[in-house]
Amino acid sequence: MTYKEQTAAFEAIKSLYRDEPRDKGTSFREVVNSLKNVVNANRRDIGESYLRLHYQYFVFDCISFAIDYTKQPTDVVFDTMEELLIKKGNDYANKDRLSNFSRTAELVGQTSGQSCLSAIGTKIARLEQLFASGKPPENESVIDSIIDLANYSFLLYCIIIDK
Repeated sequence: MTYKEQTAAFEAIKSLYRDEPRDKGTSFREVVNSLKNVVNANRRDIGESYLRLHYQYFVFDCISFAIDYTKQPTDVVFDTMEELLIKKGNDYANKDRLSNFSRTAELVGQTSGQSCLSAIGTKIARLEQLFASGKPPENESVIDSIIDLANYSFLLYCIIIDK
């Protein structure tokens, strides 16, 4: 997926998110349950469009959680996400913005989606630990981890639509 294609996908997700009626107060637990739905849907032999929908709603849940947790306006969260997507994409990827996931997958014998799911799982485990301990982190802030989680969910969506 090129930079231009990724940007178009991000604009599409923003538009879809704004058009989708949302409940306020998306909790971390709802994000975890949404991830479980994605994993379970991925394991079943279901249609491509149905699978995309699961991935899309996972992105929406992660974005809603980021908005609710940071108490920032939607546009600020989207701008922060996009800025990080660009910066990290420039650092981690080549012309194919998803190349780091496919390379990681190749190294450990997974699919690109599984590679991305592992990164998401790590972010969720980190957030669970931070929330349980109640201690402030010394390195990456909770908000940075939440924005990363939202971005990884978007990148997972990109992997599925790029097939």
